[in-house]
Amino acid sequence: MSQQLYIRDAEYGLTIPVLLSDTGEVQVTGEVQVTGDINIEPGTETIITEDHGHKCVHDGYAYLGGFVTETLGIGAETTLGITTISGAAPGTCTEVHAFFRSMAGGDAHLWLYEGCVYSGGGSIDMVNRNRTSTNILTCATVVANPTVTVTGTLLSQSIIVGGNFAALSMGGGTAEELGWVLRPNTQYVARLLNLSAGVEPISMGVVIMDEA
Repeated sequence: MSQQLYIRDAEYGLTIPVLLSDTGEVQVTGEVQVTGDINIEPGTETIITEDHGHKCVHDGYAYLGGFVTETLGIGAETTLGITTISGAAPGTCTEVHAFFRSMAGGDAHLWLYEGCVYSGGGSIDMVNRNRTSTNILTCATVVANPTVTVTGTLLSQSIIVGGNFAALSMGGGTAEELGWVLRPNTQYVARLLNLSAGVEPISMGVVIMDEA
């Protein structure tokens, strides 16, 4: 019985469908021109696979940054801004893949906006998660609490549920699994509003993968 297999090239996105027969013959089943001979030999080492995010960490293209506010007042907001930059690093940075994460000591409301206009803010260092890599993030800049003059388009909103027990707030948080591929040369704002009945500690952060 033949077995359907695929040969994939991660760098160029090329996929070649092949059939492996009972006798070990390989047949190309897609519209792909093959020149020369293809030799298939038994492997001598175990094939190790890893998810894409993990690979970005090992390749030195995953960065983490954020800030903590210990005393966010009742009804007060705090903001994280991202400006994407295209063409900053030729050969890399074809996509800016961002994963937002926030924590709050009580109930909070979280928004994400695209196409904002902001200025100022405190610069946030984006730390390379591969501590042996010398790469630095060049495809985006991240700031804390910029002055926002145009809110932009609302992309998502969520409630961080802190809950209550004996009239005391409890913490909650959110961390994205899929994240967002951000548009180049665009400003983004993540806003967090303290909905609890007390002053709360919060944190806002983002993981950015500089994807080639």
